[in-house]
Amino acid sequence: MLTESEHKPREARQYDRNKCIRCQKEIEIGEFTWHTEIEGVKEFCSRKCYQKYETKLEELRQQWKGKSFEEFLNVVYPNNWWRSLWKRDRKNINLVDLTNFDLRGDLDVSDFGNGHDSVRTEIILNGNPNLGKIVDRKGPEKWNKTKIIISRPQEYLDYWYPINGTCVRENESKQTNNFGKRREEIGELDISHQQLTGELDLSDFVRLTNLDCRGNQLTSLNLSNCSQLTNLAFSDNYPH
Repeated sequence: MLTESEHKPREARQYDRNKCIRCQKEIEIGEFTWHTEIEGVKEFCSRKCYQKYETKLEELRQQWKGKSFEEFLNVVYPNNWWRSLWKRDRKNINLVDLTNFDLRGDLDVSDFGNGHDSVRTEIILNGNPNLGKIVDRKGPEKWNKTKIIISRPQEYLDYWYPINGTCVRENESKQTNNFGKRREEIGELDISHQQLTGELDLSDFVRLTNLDCRGNQLTSLNLSNCSQLTNLAFSDNYPH
């Protein structure tokens, strides 16, 4: 089972950047290194060490599958720094990756990104189909300090623009606000710079006239029922 210390946020781990975080072996130039989203940080000295970490991470996913976001965060990301093994509380954490944990219920992100002005928290929520309401009680001046990432295109649409419900995303941009609208009622859609990766199916948006999906990693678009579409912005899509 992955211990709490092994599942520390990457930025919060207290380790020598020249050593493997799993076995503490010195990482030499030319050896295998696993780079995180934080440029230049070396984490694993070998593919074997990385695979061991992935195995432990999968055990943690199985342990928490079906549990609530609140339960998980209270144990793994406690809100009080003196309860945390790495002496950092939620407001000073940069990355929370909850990919494929299959947690459920509402997610309160009010405490994340609420610390130093330079700290911005990204919360990755791919693979959590039972995600409820995302609650952020920070003031408007700090709303941009917490970024919710659902990079799988259909999961993104199913959450923010549910097929049998109404849009729960407020103010996509200064010009666009579809909150409370059904897919078939939306004329302008701004999903730019959302880190979307892969194929995107917008065939349910039958009244779409303007679409902005710049700055993602999209490989294809299904616009088969979007006969009224007149403006499409698709630049800066570079799939990895």
